[in-house]
Amino acid sequence: PPRLSPRGHCEQCRRRAARQHLCSTSMTAGRAGPVGCAAVVLVVVGVAASWLAAPQSWLVPLADSVAQAPGMRECGRRAGVGRLALRGRAGVSKQKLGRATEGGAGAEQEEKEEELEQKENQEQKEEDELTDANLARGIDFFLDVAFGPGAAPQSVGPFLWKFCMKSSLGCSFLVVSNDTFVDNVPSASAEEFERLLDLMGRFVKGYEKFGGASLLADFEGEFPGYGGELTTAQLQPTAALHGTSLKLQRGLPTGTTAAWPSALGFFLDLRCRKVVHLLKEVMQSSRITKLIWGARGDFECLMYQEGRNPLHIMPTNVVDCQMAYKIKAMGKNIQSLPNVFANLPEKDGQVDWSKYHSRNARAFEPPLSDHKARYAVDDLHRLEVILRVGEAETQKLVKARLSTRIVLGGLANDPLGFSSLEAIRQRWPLGQRAGRMRY
Repeated sequence: PPRLSPRGHCEQCRRRAARQHLCSTSMTAGRAGPVGCAAVVLVVVGVAASWLAAPQSWLVPLADSVAQAPGMRECGRRAGVGRLALRGRAGVSKQKLGRATEGGAGAEQEEKEEELEQKENQEQKEEDELTDANLARGIDFFLDVAFGPGAAPQSVGPFLWKFCMKSSLGCSFLVVSNDTFVDNVPSASAEEFERLLDLMGRFVKGYEKFGGASLLADFEGEFPGYGGELTTAQLQPTAALHGTSLKLQRGLPTGTTAAWPSALGFFLDLRCRKVVHLLKEVMQSSRITKLIWGARGDFECLMYQEGRNPLHIMPTNVVDCQMAYKIKAMGKNIQSLPNVFANLPEKDGQVDWSKYHSRNARAFEPPLSDHKARYAVDDLHRLEVILRVGEAETQKLVKARLSTRIVLGGLANDPLGFSSLEAIRQRWPLGQRAGRMRY
């Protein structure tokens, strides 16, 4: 406890007041007493705390109450250690601490961003290496089929590499066209185009010699069916099932981080007559099984399409895989399966068809953007995973093949599409309630 003088004042306080000539009136009046000494000590402690560490919120109201004590108003004002001084020091300390905290947080944030960027760069590098490795394997497979194992000229591989594009999963597709067909893929000269056709012809003839050869197939264009138009054809060899027995190869391919085969795919421009002839050779081959999803509209176009791109192709040995599954929409079928395609976009909403068709314009008018080209070839990946992971069995696919033959037979006898109109009429008979289609 402080040592008090006979008049009730702390000796230390009296000596300080005498040196600074402060508080003479208050001290002689005898109103400060031990409260004044305690206030001075608390104020000094508060100021020191504000400089050495973060300001303490409880010091400000305590200093306010002490500064209002009898005998301390004048002393606090002259000594400069009252409420305003304490708050000023506390504010300066907050600013210093805030700047230091912000500086530390900024440095930490920059470190995190650098680590994230390095991680993304490493993942991109690994993805590029994987894509290049798959492309190399796909081209090797193509050359082995076309020329025989190890018999292909060394110049063919780099030549094919020049005209390849990538799907959303990084799988490579050879673009076959005599004009600019896909953005960022160079158009082939007349000599290069003839060489591409020769290599494709070699591959088809070599692939027909495989026992149970099968191809995934899909088409894109405007309003597939009678009066519609196909613009592109997508093909890719697959090992998902045996082409003759239709025995499924269940499970996903191993040796890669994604679920797609490494076989080189083909992206064909149907504006070119020579490419159409190549497609005709593939689609009419009885030794290669073609696997399509929802094939009726494509069949009608392949058989009866006229206009600027006449086709006149009679498909043979085709399986409409959609007939073997309960869920008919490919997008919904994919959603019901395990998520094995991390980078594969959803099918629905990729192309705004109404935006183009409402203006009487083609949605798939070459040259195609990278986005539309990927949309076209990605359906082959979806069909691949449905076959490998979906609910269908070999027996259902055999029945689907028989049903597909019946559909093709019916279309062969109906060049004008009357049977399709009759089917629509039966679904929407005349005289039903208002708001429905009438005939």
